[in-house]
Amino acid sequence: MTAAGVRHHWRQGLLILSLLCSSASRAESFEVADHGLLRLPSLVGAVQLDRLTIGASGKLLIPVSITELQVAHLTMKPGAKISIAPHPQPFVLTVRQVDIADGSVIAASGAHGDRGEPGGQGTDLKLTLESGSLANLTVDVRGGDGGQGLAGQAGQSGKSAACWGRGSRDGSSGGDGGDGWPGGNGGRVDLMLGQSQWLEVIDVMLSGGAGGVAGEPGSAGKGGSEARCWLYSLGSAGRDGEPGAPGKPARDGQAGVLRVH
Repeated sequence: MTAAGVRHHWRQGLLILSLLCSSASRAESFEVADHGLLRLPSLVGAVQLDRLTIGASGKLLIPVSITELQVAHLTMKPGAKISIAPHPQPFVLTVRQVDIADGSVIAASGAHGDRGEPGGQGTDLKLTLESGSLANLTVDVRGGDGGQGLAGQAGQSGKSAACWGRGSRDGSSGGDGGDGWPGGNGGRVDLMLGQSQWLEVIDVMLSGGAGGVAGEPGSAGKGGSEARCWLYSLGSAGRDGEPGAPGKPARDGQAGVLRVH
């Protein structure tokens, strides 16, 4: 193949790839099977879908790269869930026509902190539901629970006396436990509803995460023992160290805010 032919095929391939990438963020349909799990592609920015169907007890994951989702028709069957990855900026979800069954959930809650980590913040959510039918819906933007404080290090035991060496040594004190880590704040929800009576069947969960408990103190090191030799004893037993102090529990996160427009 000539160099001109290679350039032609490269340009043609680049054009096809560009069309595929642009169409992916404009209009597609996705379906999650009953009890199934689906993660949307890692598209960037705003995404438009013609139809989104989540089966009974199915779960849809929205990655952090997507900041806005516009859906022409959303169907959530009983127990269906939309889980939005934590976002530093408000996430926008706009639906023109809904068919939401009993037990459906839209969750943008913060992650729970591991030991030595704070709880994650609930993601701010701008939710618009324009028309359709809605049995009931839970919107969860709670903060994550804070992690437990780190445990203090245990004190080292003192060396015991030896008949041919020096006397016993005292044990060292244990380290202090670390303070617990704070819970994450709940997110802010801006709710725009096509039917005012839907407020009666939408439960918005805004609470902050619980503060982490204190870390355990380190235990005291034991003092070394005296040496009991054949004809004599050498020295006295070393003193035990002191246990460390426990850490302090952390504060709970602040509750989020609901605004209905």
